[in-house]
This record gives sequence, structure tokens and C-alpha cells, in this order.
Amino acid sequence: MKNTIQILSELVALQSDTHKGTKNIADYICNTLERHNVIFQRIPHTENNAESIIAGINTGALRDINSGIVLSGHMDTVAATPEMWETPPFVATISDNKIFGRGVADMKYFIAIILGMLNEFKKYNFPILLVFTGDEESDAFGIRHICNFMAQNNITPKMAIIGEPTNSEIIIEHNGYCGYTTTIQGRAAHSSNLSNGINSIYIACELISHLQKLADTYVNSGTTINVGQIDGGQRRNIVPDNTSFEWEIRFAKVEHQKEIIKSMQDFQKHLEQKYINPVIKTHSAEHIFSLSASKNSKISEIIANITHTNRSASTIATEAGFFANAGIDTVVFGTADINQAHTANEHIDINALGTYEQVLKEIINKLS
Repeated sequence: MKNTIQILSELVALQSDTHKGTKNIADYICNTLERHNVIFQRIPHTENNAESIIAGINTGALRDINSGIVLSGHMDTVAATPEMWETPPFVATISDNKIFGRGVADMKYFIAIILGMLNEFKKYNFPILLVFTGDEESDAFGIRHICNFMAQNNITPKMAIIGEPTNSEIIIEHNGYCGYTTTIQGRAAHSSNLSNGINSIYIACELISHLQKLADTYVNSGTTINVGQIDGGQRRNIVPDNTSFEWEIRFAKVEHQKEIIKSMQDFQKHLEQKYINPVIKTHSAEHIFSLSASKNSKISEIIANITHTNRSASTIATEAGFFANAGIDTVVFGTADINQAHTANEHIDINALGTYEQVLKEIINKLS
């Protein structure tokens, strides 16, 4: 446990938000794997500057593996806003039996536990694959590269645990996720002569208002819509020619996602006529598969028997759906509180950290 806290402290000190990149934390992980003589492969992403890592314990090589379990977590975090924190976000601070720091809950705690258990894992005659993805908080390209690598190298483990913060709930079903960027190109003009311009901010506001109405429509369905960022304009006396906004759908059903996109496309056509041919484009920035409950999930049954915890569905979206889509029996199971993720003063309870580490040992022992 002391070793886990030390590793977690060192991981927190490595800034790894999706904009600055995850090279430092990837180097740290690979150096640790090397010291423990664990085979691994760094997998650069073709779409961005990130990379992901896959490692094998008790596998002999990273190919032709048809059993075992995947333990998976992401290296990247969302950016911190230091002025909102009561403690330094990149210094692991222990107070009131909690560890504070950016990423401790989402989800460097899991990486710390995994790295701290490397020697423990070697005691079992059971293949354990470790996966560390580099861009879950942004593009989610890393998990695609991992799944492609596994398919190309005939790696087909039977089970997977995604260690996202779930407060020890066993998540067997969760929403899918799509992120979008909408851009509006209008026409700039002096604000004293509005008729010469096309105000892209006005158009963006109408589109966002339409999304808000759609969100209200699906409010009780498990599907959510959120607009998270908007950018546009130059000065108050210039009709803005370019505006963009970022938004997302977390869908309980694929049909909901399709309905929302169709509604936005129809409304976009309406605005293109109303504002005399602005250029409005929406492109998909990222997509995460939903996780569907498996009726014969061995891994969820094992965890439930050990923890005496119910299995449930969630509105979160994780990389679990990618493993499940590849035919792997997958659950999301971690400690920490999801409500701590992406917040100032993010923290994890030290006792919960120790309990989860012990449960993970029992799971691997049971499987082997």
C-alpha cells in the first residue's frame, strides 16, 4: 500500500492533460515495466501526438494469447485550473486520510495500483495484459490502436476490467458517446451595417438552443446532450464571420443518437435558408461504443461474489465498449468517486485505495 501511494504521488507530479500530451507518464510506465522485466509495446497514434502501451505478464510474448484478463486504464487527464484548487493540483497532498491531486481519481490511482502489483502478478500462472491508453479524455484513438494491435497479433483474452472510478460499483452496461464540433462560417461586416454580414454567433445560438430543446426531450431516457465550449467573434463592433462549438451526446440507445443528429441536420438546413447560405458543418470528433450487459459474464459474477456488490448500468461512457465489441467479457470496476473526476480538489480515500488493491488481488487469485 505504501508503494502504491508513492507511485501515485509520482504520477500526479507528471502533468498529462490531453493538450500537453502524455509522453512523460508513458515514459514513467515503460521505465517501470522495464525494471520489472515486463514485455511491452508502445503504440504511437497516427492521428495525434499521443501513444498507448500494452504489456504482457505471464504471456511469453505479445502475440497468440487466447486466455487471461486485460486490466485497462487511461493515462491522460483533463486540464487543471490551479487557481480553483485549495492544494497544488500537481502535488499529491495527503489530508484527512485522502490524497488530493489532478488525476488521482480519474484515473491515475488505477495505474499506480497496477504498477505496484507487477511482482504480485508474476506469481500467477495466468496471462495478464496491461493496457494504458493515451487520449481517452479527448479523441479515444488509443483504444482503437490497442484493439487493432490485439487483432493483428492474435491476442484474444477472455475478460477485461476497466478501472474507471465507479465507487466500487460493478458497471456491466453504460451509454455510448459521440463528440461533435460544429462550425459556422458567416460573413464579416461593420456592425453599423448589419445587412452586409451574416452573424455566425446568432446562428450558433440558434443551433445550441435547438440542442437544449432536444436535451429536454430526452431528459428521462438516459440520453444526455451537452454543449461544452463555444468560440467565435473578434470585437463587439464586427459582425462575426466564424464561430464553432463543441458538443456531445451520451446515448442510452443508438436510435436516440440517430434521431438527434437527424433533427440537427434538418434544423441546419432551415438556418441555411433563413440566413442566406452560411456554411454550417458538423463533424464527429470522437465515438465510444456503448457497453451492453452480458447475460453470462464470468468476470462480473466473480467480482460480485468477492465484493457482495450489485451489478448495474450507468450513464458514463468508457473504453469498455471497445473490448466488449471485440468479444471480450468486460466490466467497468474501480474505486474512487466519479463525481471527483474533472473537478478541482480531486481526491481519493486512502482506505478505499487499499480495499480496491486487495479486491484486485482476490480477483486475479480466483481467476488463476
